[in-house]
Amino acid sequence: MERKLFFGLLNRFPQNEIIRKPVIGAVFIGVFSFLFLVVYKPLDAHPGRFLNFEFTMAAYSIVSAITVYSLIRVFKNSTHFLSEERWNIITEFIAINVLLTGTGIAVYFTAFILEETSERWNIATFNDSLLKAYLVSLIPFLFFTLLKFHLLFETRLIRSGDILREKDPKSKGDLLKIDTPLKKEELSFYPADFVYAVSEGNYLNVYLHRNNTIRKEVVRCSISSFEDQCSDIPTILRVHRAFVVNLKKVVEARGNSLGYRLKIDMIDEELPVSRRHAGGFSDRYKKLA
Repeated sequence: MERKLFFGLLNRFPQNEIIRKPVIGAVFIGVFSFLFLVVYKPLDAHPGRFLNFEFTMAAYSIVSAITVYSLIRVFKNSTHFLSEERWNIITEFIAINVLLTGTGIAVYFTAFILEETSERWNIATFNDSLLKAYLVSLIPFLFFTLLKFHLLFETRLIRSGDILREKDPKSKGDLLKIDTPLKKEELSFYPADFVYAVSEGNYLNVYLHRNNTIRKEVVRCSISSFEDQCSDIPTILRVHRAFVVNLKKVVEARGNSLGYRLKIDMIDEELPVSRRHAGGFSDRYKKLA
C-alpha cells in the first residue's frame, strides 16, 4: 500500500526557513556571517583600506544579507520557482546555489570599495570570493535543510481493495440526514454514496455518487457541523479546513507529514490534506488496506 516516490527527490519538502522568511533569513545570514568571520577569522580575512577588521567584516556581512534578501524577493515576485507548493529537495539545492553564487558576486564587487583594487580584477580573485561566500553562508542554509531532512521521503498510499460503489441500498448503510439552518432545506444520502464535501463561504458543496455519475448538492451548512453529523461514519473524515472526504473513495494519497494530495475515484482534481490532519488521515487510511 505504501510506495516511495522517486527516492524522495521530487517529493514535497519544507522550504528552507531563510528562503521562506526572507527578512528574518537575511538578518540571520548577516549576523551568522559576521560572528563567524570575527570569531574564527577564516580564509585570510583582513581589514580593508578604510575600516578596521570588525567593521570590514560587518560590511561584507551586511552586503551578504542584502543580496540574499534581494534575490529571494526577485524570485518570489517573478516566478513560481520558489513556490512552497512545488518545493522539493532539488529546488532547495538549486535555490541555495543561486543565492550563494549571487552573494559571492556581490562580495567580489564590494571588495573593490573596501580593499586595494590593483590586483583584484582577475578570475582567481573572483573564484576566491565565490569560495568564501559558499564556505561561510552555506552553513546556515544547510542547518535548516538538515533540520527537516527526515521529512524528505514522501510515501504513496494506494488502496488495495475495491472502491466503494454499492448499488444495493441495503448494502449502503443507514440513510444519513444532514440538518441545516434552513428548515425547508434537506440533504440525505447513503454513506457509501458520499464522495467529498468542500466548504465555500456559508455553503457546503457535497458531491455524491449517484446513478453512476458525480452529482453536486449545495446546502447552507458549515463544514464543522457537517463533520459532527458524520462523526459516526468512520470512513468519512475531515482532512482540511475546507474538505471532508470518504476514505473509501480515495484511490491514492501522495505526500508526507506536511500534507497529502488525494486522488479520488471519478474526480479529476486532487484534494488536499493539510499538515494538521495528515497524521490522522494516514493512520485511518492505512487501516482500509
